[in-house]
Amino acid sequence: MNKIVGKEKKLIMIFLVLSFIASTIEISFAPIIQSFIDALTNRELNMVGLSVLLFFLFIFFNFLFHYLATIIEFKLLKRIHLISKNQIMTNFLRLNLSIFRETTIGEKINVFDYNLEIYEQYYLENIFLVIQNLFVVSISFAYLLYLSPMISLVLFVCALLSFIIPSIASKKIDSLTEKNSKLKSKYLDVLKEIFGGFEVIKSFKVEKNFNAKHLKALTNLEQNNQQLKIQNNQFNIVIGSTQYLILIVCFCVSGYLVIQGKLSLGEMIAISQITNMVIQPLQLLGGAIVEIAGSKTIRNDLEQYVGTQQNHNKAKKIISNEFNVLELEDVSYPVNGAYKVLKNINLLFEKGKKYAIVGYSGSGKTTLLNIIAQLIDDYTGNILYNGQKINVGQEINYNTVFVHQDTFIFNENLKNNITLLQNYADSVVERAILFSELEEKNNCMGETIVNEKGVNLSGGERQRVAIARAVIRDAPIILMDEITSALDYKTGRQIIEKLLLNKEKTMIFVTHDLRKSFLNTMDQIICLKNGIIVEQGGYTELYQKQGFFYRLSNAS
Repeated sequence: MNKIVGKEKKLIMIFLVLSFIASTIEISFAPIIQSFIDALTNRELNMVGLSVLLFFLFIFFNFLFHYLATIIEFKLLKRIHLISKNQIMTNFLRLNLSIFRETTIGEKINVFDYNLEIYEQYYLENIFLVIQNLFVVSISFAYLLYLSPMISLVLFVCALLSFIIPSIASKKIDSLTEKNSKLKSKYLDVLKEIFGGFEVIKSFKVEKNFNAKHLKALTNLEQNNQQLKIQNNQFNIVIGSTQYLILIVCFCVSGYLVIQGKLSLGEMIAISQITNMVIQPLQLLGGAIVEIAGSKTIRNDLEQYVGTQQNHNKAKKIISNEFNVLELEDVSYPVNGAYKVLKNINLLFEKGKKYAIVGYSGSGKTTLLNIIAQLIDDYTGNILYNGQKINVGQEINYNTVFVHQDTFIFNENLKNNITLLQNYADSVVERAILFSELEEKNNCMGETIVNEKGVNLSGGERQRVAIARAVIRDAPIILMDEITSALDYKTGRQIIEKLLLNKEKTMIFVTHDLRKSFLNTMDQIICLKNGIIVEQGGYTELYQKQGFFYRLSNAS
C-alpha cells in the first residue's frame, strides 16, 4: 500500500503546500484579533479599520486554501482507492487454485469491504489529518513562543500528556479492529452460505437452524463492534477532559501574566485564541494516532494482497508455437506435505488424440486435469510441452481450455457468458452457439441478463454454455470433466460426436460414462485408483485383461 501512496508524490506535495498555507492563514486570525483589541483599547480607528479589512481577507483566503487542500485530499483518496482495489483484484486473479482456496470467499470480500475501509478511514484520512494539524500546532507554538515563552512551555508539557494517552489505548483498539475483521469475514461466509444454499435450506425445511447460525455470527460481530465503539468513546472522553485541563491551565497562567503587567489584554485574547487552536488539533491528533496505531494489523494484512512478493502473482506468457506433445514425468500432488492425491504420474498426450480418464470417485481425476490446465502448480515432477520443461512457478503457460463439471454462470447475457467478456467476431460466436445447440435459447433470451448462478437456465443448458466457451477459444488441448453429466442422452451423444470429428484437437475426458460406444472412440483409456495409474490402453485391450477396467465397467 505504501508503494501505491508513494507513486502520488506530485499530489502529495501539492497537498502539503496547500495545507501549510491554510494552517498559516488559520493561525493569522489570532494576531488580527490582538491588533483589533489593542486598537480598540488605544482608540486607534485607522488600525480598527485595517483589522476589519484583514478579517474579511482572512475569511476569503482561509476558505480558498482549505477548499483547495480538501479537493486534493479527496482526489488522492480516490486514486489510491481505485488503484489499491484494482491491484488486489489483479493479484487475486493471478493466484493459482491451491492458494486461492486457502481463504474463504467471505475473507476475500472482506478485504475489499472492511479492511480497505479501515485502511482508508483509520490510516489514510488520519494521515492527512495529522499533517494538517501538525502544521497548525507547529505554527501556533512558534507564535506562542514569541508572545510568552512561559505559556508555550506549559502548553508543551500538557501536549505531551495528550500523546501519552493514545499510545496506551492503541494496542487495545488494534486488537479489537483485527478481531472485527475476522468476525466480519465469518459473517459474510454465513450470508454467502445461506443465500447460496437457499434451495437446500427450503427443501429440507431447516430455516430455523440456519437463522440461528446467522444470529450467532451476527451477535458475535455486533458485540465486538460495541466493545470497539465503547473503547473509542472512553478514549475520546479522556482526551476531551485533558484538553479542558490544558485550557484552564493556560487561562490561569495568561491571567496571572496580565495582572503582572507582562501581557496586554489583546495579547491575552490572542493567546486564548491560539490555545484553542492548539487544543482542538491536539485532540484530533490524539484520536488520529490511536486509529492509525489501531489499524496496524489490518494494514499488514493488506500488504500481502497488494504486494507482488509471490511468483504466482506475476502474469504468465502463453506459448504460441504449435502443439505436438504434452508429457507428465513423475508428477505427484501432495496435500499438507504428506498424503498424495496423485502419485508418480507418467503420461504422454499427443496432438489430435483422444483420451479418457476413468476411475472411482476421489481417485484424483479432476486434480490431474487441474494440473494439466495449470490451475494448480504446487505439484512435484515435471510437465514438458513440445519437449520444453514447464517449471513450477515459471512465467510460461500453454494454451488449454477446461470444461468444468459445475458451470459457473455470470450475471451477464448469454453471449457474454460464452465469450467471458472477450471480443470475438459475431460469426465465431454464432458457430459456438450452434455447435453447443444453444441457438434456440439464445434467440429466446437475446440481451436478457442470465440470472445469478444461471437459475433461468436448465442444468443441461448451463453445461452447453461451458462447451460453447471451450469451442470459441480454439485451444489445441481441450480438458473436459464429466461434460455430459447434466445433458440428456441424445444431446450428449450429438455434442460428443461433433467434438470427436475435430482431428486436430487433443481431447482429455474425465468421465464415468463407461459405455463401449463412447470409450471405443478413445485412443487411450487411463485408469486411476487412489491417485495411481493402474492401467492404460485401448478399450478392447483393457477389457480383455479383465483387470481394474473390467471390474469398473461391470460395476457400473
